[in-house]
Amino acid sequence: MDYLLRTYAHVRNLLRDNKKGSDTFRETNEGRSQPPADTSPLPREPEKPDDTGPAELLIKNAAVFPPLDGGESNTHIAVKNGRILSLGRSAAGTAGPDTKTLDVRGRGVIPGFCDCHLHLTAGAEQSGGLDLEDVRDHKTFKARLKKFVADNPEEPVYYAYGLHYMDDPLIPSLGARETLDAIEPDKPLFIYAHDLHTGWANSCALKTAGLSNRVPPYPELLCELGLEENLVLDKNGRPSGEMREPPVYFLVQEALRRAFPLTVEQKKSRLEETCRHLASRGLTSVHNMGLDLPEEDIEYLILLLELEEEGRLPIRVYSSCSVVPDEYCWMISAAPPKSGTI
Repeated sequence: MDYLLRTYAHVRNLLRDNKKGSDTFRETNEGRSQPPADTSPLPREPEKPDDTGPAELLIKNAAVFPPLDGGESNTHIAVKNGRILSLGRSAAGTAGPDTKTLDVRGRGVIPGFCDCHLHLTAGAEQSGGLDLEDVRDHKTFKARLKKFVADNPEEPVYYAYGLHYMDDPLIPSLGARETLDAIEPDKPLFIYAHDLHTGWANSCALKTAGLSNRVPPYPELLCELGLEENLVLDKNGRPSGEMREPPVYFLVQEALRRAFPLTVEQKKSRLEETCRHLASRGLTSVHNMGLDLPEEDIEYLILLLELEEEGRLPIRVYSSCSVVPDEYCWMISAAPPKSGTI
C-alpha cells in the first residue's frame, strides 16, 4: 500500500458522504427495487467435498452435547476434509492406515466458533508490535518499551499497541515526543491507543513524516478534513507527538510504512500468525470485514489466497472487499479461486 493511502481514503469517503453525493445517489437509485440488468450470480457452485474413503482424523472418547445413546460419554468422531463423516462408536470403522487418531479421554468436544465481524488487517499489523494492553503505570510502561527495543535490535521501526488513557497520562500530551525520545532516540517509535483513536510518535517518527517543523502551515490533508486542532502542538508550535484520530496519525503511520516497508513474506507470516492465534482460541472460521479501503482489502485477500495455496491458512476466512463510489478507484478483476475457502 502506498504512502498516505489511508489518509487519502478518508478524504475520499468524506467527499462521498457529503450532502451533494447523497442526493445524487438518491436520484440515481430512486424507484430501483431490483439489481441492475448487468448483475449476474456467481459463475459456479462451491465444490462438494469428498466424503468417501477413510477418515483423516478420528477423535476418540469424546464427550458431546447432547450426549449420544442416552448418556454415552466416550463418543468417537470421524472427520474428513473439515467435515464430520460419522458420530458414535461406529465411527471407529472409518479409520484407515493413514488416519490420525486423537484420544481426548472423556473431555468435551464442541463445534468451532465463527466470529462474524473482525479485522484481520489490524490483527496482522499488531502481531509485529508490543502489546501494552495491561499496562497501567509509568514504571511498567517504560520498562516494557525499553525491553522490547533491547530484544529487537534488528527492527528499523518500533510499534506498540493497546495503551490505555489514564487520569495521569502515561504519555503527556504536550511532552509526548520527549517522553518517547527518552526511551528510543535513534529509531522511529509509534504507539497506538487501545481504541485506535490516538497515536503517539517520537521525534524520529515525526521527522520521517515531515512533521518536525513549526505549524502552521498544516498538512494539506488535515485542512481538507478540518482536523488541524487534532495535531497537538507543544509550547513552541511544533507537533508534540500526540495525534488524535486516525486521519491525523495516518500521516505518520503511512510515512513509516513507506520508509520501512514489509516484504510480502513478512506480511504473510504476520497474517498467518494472527490466524493461528484465532485457531488456538477455538475459532475455526471468521468474517474479515473491510474498512472502506478497497485497495488494502484486495491486497489482504490475495495474501490469504497465497497462504491457502501454501497450506498455511489454519482457519476458514470469509473476506469482504469495500466498495466505494469513486471514479478514480482502480478496477481489478481476477479469476475465481481454486477452492471455496475464501
